[in-house]
Amino acid sequence: MLIGQCSPARLARQLRGEGLNLDTGAFGTRLRIDVPELIDEFAAVYADYPVFNDDICDFRVRIAAPSPLRRFIRPQVTSWIDGVQHIEPLPAQHSLPCLESSLNLAVALHDVAPLVVHAAVLERDGRALVMPA
Repeated sequence: MLIGQCSPARLARQLRGEGLNLDTGAFGTRLRIDVPELIDEFAAVYADYPVFNDDICDFRVRIAAPSPLRRFIRPQVTSWIDGVQHIEPLPAQHSLPCLESSLNLAVALHDVAPLVVHAAVLERDGRALVMPA
């Protein structure tokens, strides 16, 4: 199933509860979002991404306010990757960049081997040939 095929209520309930397993290609992420305003943005940006039901994920990312008061007084967001806060709190209007940065950082912190390819590429008439070395 794709993110865009989930009902908004079900998506919000899952993201705010136990989390959603997001398939981003080479990696699977258990994602939790405790910022209601971010859920709609996430649904729009990631509408074509699949979800999966397997409990095995490469990493877990949570986006939330750094403290309960920060939901109401000068709202802020931060992220936790596998339970460790890696990004300093940001103003709440930067929730989507915080999510994007956290997903990228999670990959960089864990395993970049699938992303590194020593190769050459030849292009002709809009078609490419990748030659691994």
